[in-house]
Amino acid sequence: MPDSISSHPDPDLDSRRAAWRAYIPDHTRVVFIAEAPPPDDRYFYYPESTRHDYLFLELLRVLYPELRTNGTDYMRINKPALLRRFATDGYLLIDAIEGRIALRKPALRKRAISANEEDLLNRLRILGRNDFVAIPVKATVQDGLSQLAKSRIGSRFVHERIPFPSTGQQTNFRHKLSRVLETLAQTP
Repeated sequence: MPDSISSHPDPDLDSRRAAWRAYIPDHTRVVFIAEAPPPDDRYFYYPESTRHDYLFLELLRVLYPELRTNGTDYMRINKPALLRRFATDGYLLIDAIEGRIALRKPALRKRAISANEEDLLNRLRILGRNDFVAIPVKATVQDGLSQLAKSRIGSRFVHERIPFPSTGQQTNFRHKLSRVLETLAQTP
């Protein structure tokens, strides 16, 4: 399969949009910016995801330390309630690229993110207020967004390079994100 942003119709786009909108907080405090939806049913906001949902599992374990002692099955069974808690607490996850992408090379992924900045900014406008903290999840998101776009996303954009929590990066993800959140908690 050649590297490309999906050029064919995305049959799941409407269901992903509906799932995302269902969990938009009343007041968003923190927006996590991921790269793009996975190529299957593992979308962060799909309550029925049952495999390879590393971002959901690890992100919630960092935000809610008591979940670290709960098994993966517990978290998956309770995913709808956990997503509601995530939203109630003012958290939101959004993908830098709304459609699925089939780009393997990081340089191409960064270019695709850069090319989709305006779309990301438009999708963030649904929040109304721009007083949230933005935290990119994955180096390609951090590197792909221009300084201008970063200055227009939220009241503060975190510049820490946080890896995606898979392929052995889970511990590094937890450590770096925990450090960012601790710093934010100490900053007025």
